Order: sequence, then C-alpha cells, then structure tokens
Amino acid sequence: KFSAQIYKRWNLSFEVTNRDADSSYRNSEYSLWQANVKLKYFLSNSVNMTALYSFVKSSLGLNGGVDVDSIRNITSNVDSLLYDRVSAPVIFPNRTLDVLNHNIGLRLQALPYDDSNVELSLYYKYSQDETDNSHDSLKEKYSYEVKTLGANLNFIQRAGIFTGRIISNWEKNKLSVSSYTSYDRVLNTTDYNYFSAAGILSLHLFDSTFVPSVFYKYFNRTYRYFGEDMNSGNSGYGADILYNPLEELSFYIGYSIYSQDNNDDQKNFELGIKGKTENLLVDVQYFDRENFYPYSLYAGATQRIAL
Repeated sequence: KFSAQIYKRWNLSFEVTNRDADSSYRNSEYSLWQANVKLKYFLSNSVNMTALYSFVKSSLGLNGGVDVDSIRNITSNVDSLLYDRVSAPVIFPNRTLDVLNHNIGLRLQALPYDDSNVELSLYYKYSQDETDNSHDSLKEKYSYEVKTLGANLNFIQRAGIFTGRIISNWEKNKLSVSSYTSYDRVLNTTDYNYFSAAGILSLHLFDSTFVPSVFYKYFNRTYRYFGEDMNSGNSGYGADILYNPLEELSFYIGYSIYSQDNNDDQKNFELGIKGKTENLLVDVQYFDRENFYPYSLYAGATQRIAL
C-alpha cells in the first residue's frame, strides 16, 4: 500500500495484492492479482476530482472433485485413493476458470451552492469470465464478456425544512457470449442500455424528529434479444415517514408502487422500529411485497444463447 500527497493539490494512493494457493488435489491451484490506483486533485475548497483504476486477474483450477467411478475401475477399496491428494483422479484434470476485470472511473465532487452537494461519476468497466477445457480430448471453451460505459449523477439541495435529491444513471452495455467445443462454435452479442432518474423531496419537521418524504423514479431499458429491438421500463412512486421521538428510538413506515413491464404493478410496504442503548441495538422490520416477478433478463438470455 502507498499513499502520499505528491504535490500541493495532488494525492496519490495505490494498493497491489497477490494471493496464491498451491494444488492439493490435481488441478486445484489458485492465483489472484489485484491492483487499485486513486489520484485525487483538490481544485478548491469546494471542488475535487478523483481518477480511479482497478484491476483483477485470477486463475482457478476447476477439477470437479475426485472421480470416484475411475477409482472403482482400479480398486474396490475406494478409500485407498479417495483421500490421496497426489494419486486421486479428478473429474476435470485440465478445466480452468480465468477472470479479468478492468475498471476506470472519473469522479467530480463539488459544493456548488450553500447547503448543496453534487457528485458526478463517469466510468468504464470490462469483465471477462472464461472457462477453458481445451487440453482434454473433448475440447470446450466458454467466454462471457461485458463492456460497460456509464455515468452517475447525485445532487442534494437543502433549503430550510426542505431537502431535495436528484439521482440519475445511464449505462451502455455490450454482452458477448461465445462457446467453442469439439463439434460446434457459437458467438452471440447483445446490446442493452439503461437510463434512470429519481427525485426525492423530504420535510424536516419538529427539529427533524418527523421526516416525511415522497419520491418518483423513472426507469427505461432497451436491448436487442435474438436480433429484435426490445424496450421496457420499471417506473414507480412512493412515500415514507421517519419518526425519531428520542435519540435512541426511531420508527419507519413506507409504501411504494412500481410498474413491471406488462405485469401487474408491484406494491411494497415496510414497517420498522429501531432502539439502542449503550450496549444494545434492536432493529425489527416487517416487509411485504405483492406482484413481484423475480427474473434476470440477461441471465435468462445468456442461458438461451448458450444452449
């Protein structure tokens, strides 16, 4: 680890980590490299900028466990080889998982007005997971690659008893799924984009012991699914109340409604109470959700593409 103020308004820090694990059974080795770099520039007392970069590279042996059937072909006494880390056969003696990540970001933090705060972030992410079994007689290689370009905005403004907040996000993604086997080669790509924006308005009443809030969120998703352009959204609105009669005691109640593509509106209700003393914290929450359809669009698409 290293951190230093390299110039009057510049601060540099970085960290590099390496971890390795030797093989116990065949093909169970593990290696990981991680690096993080952050360069911060203090433009003024109210504005600073930060450049960030992180890197991950790992390799893992996926042996699939001991091959008991192969041991039975050799001897009827399975235990004689099952726990022998040197001689025990494994199901996949050559299969590996390699992971590579690059993350680059630029963040601006500023206090543009009295009682306000703004944070703007730009980022690029590259991720690749690759499973390789090409050294076996039945050759297989699968790759899952995602490239992401995005931006985040978070703005807070306080004015008397009012607090307003605007949150927005935009992302452009490209997913590539490829498979190479002894009998087939397949490559599929999918573009999917996100845009969301939300506004929150809160009132701080009675010295902020009673804080009601309302919010609205707009969300839109566009993507290509097997060559067809698709568009969907998941917008919604809601309200909540936070009540702090004592510093050690607080109550919360909230309700929201979200549209979920062509399904019935999703309805959420939450009720909570929190109490604390010097040596004890108790936090009890009740949560109810109706008409929720759990699904992962891209996980499902990836499974169908892989098949």
